[in-house]
Amino acid sequence: MFKLINKFNNLEISAAMPLLTMDFNVEKLKTSYWKIGIILDLRCQNKNFAGFMSETAGHYTYTNLYNWLILGESLDSVLPRLNDSTYSVVTDLVIATPILDGYVLHDVYNPSKYHGGSLNVTELGDWHRSSGLNITLTHSKFNRRANYHGMILRVLTVTQFKPNNTRLEDYLEDYSNKSIDLMSKFVYPLMQHLCDIFNFTMDLSTDFYWDEIAENGSHTGMMGMLNRGFADITGSPGAINQKRFPLGELVMPIWNFRTCFFFLSSPLRSTNELLQPFSTGSWYATGALTILIALILSISLAFEKIDHWIRQYGIALFSTICILCQQGSSVIPNFLTGRLVFLQLLFFSLLIFNYYSACIVSVRLNQPLDKINDSLNELAESNMDIAAERIVYYDYLLETSTDWEVQMLKEKRWSKMSDAKKYLPLEEGLKRITRGGFAYHCDPNRGYPLMEKLFTSEMICRLSEVHLYHPQGLGAWVGHHSPFREIARVGLAKINDMGLRKRQAIRWSARKPICVNVQQTVNSVTFTEIKAAIFLLLLGVMLSLIICLLENIIYNWNTKKRYERDN
Repeated sequence: MFKLINKFNNLEISAAMPLLTMDFNVEKLKTSYWKIGIILDLRCQNKNFAGFMSETAGHYTYTNLYNWLILGESLDSVLPRLNDSTYSVVTDLVIATPILDGYVLHDVYNPSKYHGGSLNVTELGDWHRSSGLNITLTHSKFNRRANYHGMILRVLTVTQFKPNNTRLEDYLEDYSNKSIDLMSKFVYPLMQHLCDIFNFTMDLSTDFYWDEIAENGSHTGMMGMLNRGFADITGSPGAINQKRFPLGELVMPIWNFRTCFFFLSSPLRSTNELLQPFSTGSWYATGALTILIALILSISLAFEKIDHWIRQYGIALFSTICILCQQGSSVIPNFLTGRLVFLQLLFFSLLIFNYYSACIVSVRLNQPLDKINDSLNELAESNMDIAAERIVYYDYLLETSTDWEVQMLKEKRWSKMSDAKKYLPLEEGLKRITRGGFAYHCDPNRGYPLMEKLFTSEMICRLSEVHLYHPQGLGAWVGHHSPFREIARVGLAKINDMGLRKRQAIRWSARKPICVNVQQTVNSVTFTEIKAAIFLLLLGVMLSLIICLLENIIYNWNTKKRYERDN
């Protein structure tokens, strides 16, 4: 034995040979990150073997982190001394019994003693001093142990809408109402595939809750039953968080879950829509060209023998503005110079006016939506009313989430609402979305089918989402120290790699309504969008009144002066 330890040390493998006394602490063998090999020689005269084997079983030292080699006189002398209460398909235990010039090696495991499993002993190979090690059992561990021979696998699922007169199996296969108890219906075929792969017999049962805490502090529901050993694996995906880990062990995520607030985004209203077609530089250039053309036109009008220079420049300025605004002109030059200036002005105004009008129409047809970010805080600060479908995990998430945005929504909006306004039935909530100014929370897989029926194409294109529960995986769970954890992980990974999980996810998930822009629609012009034009109109009216008043004052003053001078 000392030579063996020296060989291990030479290979940089830590090795020790403790004495198996009554006070030997089995906790020294516990490991979480690396494998431990244990060599036990039952040929030694030690009465503590039975206690040691029982203690190692109680500390779960027969997982895939432990490799056992037990030396004995014969199989008949070794097998009765084993404690296989915590053996499973991942147990790596070899019994070596002597022959003439070597040892015969036997692979030993029990799929699950508490589920009616029996000890399986298979010849692994042999070792001879002359030829060395010869392994005849070459198949992988899981392939050669994959047949559970019809062992019962207790699957516990959650159903909240199952009729009493319907078999659980028939209800979970009902595709006509797939949005009800959707996640449980999705997992059921995966469990069927798992049982087919490893030859299990499924014992299916159901509960109403995922996890409920009773008055005495104990957990009920699916996770509570799993924790107390009444189920082997969950038939409904459960949330992956710290509060669930004391109740069971995660196998792997199998379902992508999310929930959202849905609402209709309004078209973005702009207060300077009349100025948007041109940039600031373009407006300055247009103004400068207008003044330049007016000056050139006024010079050309000098040949028209207009009686006063003020009238000459006034006619040029107002004619330029009228032509640019497509209002025509009351003055038509008689000379070629003036007519050429008028012709250039008409071409310039035609291009500017048509381009400006086309931009206005294009903006009206392609108005962007006034969307908010995928942020609960922005939703809480908006002026939209909110409500939610009454689902079990909504209040649970609001109470347990440490996300600051969830807490902001709860403090700013949800906690201030009365219970009567917090919850609405699914169809009523979606109908309120169509009226605008309302955000409704539900599971997309329940909401999408109804949206396709209730919403118009234009509403579907305006539909926006703000996640309360961002996309994340929900997992399959087994009990602590379950003998089925690794085999379930291998089976579900194989189901995933073969595409069966994705196929079921596509089959049971609801399709998001598709935005189809069949025709362009123009929304009504609001006061906010045309207030700049109204302001210009009122400014012009006020300026006209002021000028009219001044003209009347000047006219009356001149008339009075002329009258006094004549008299």
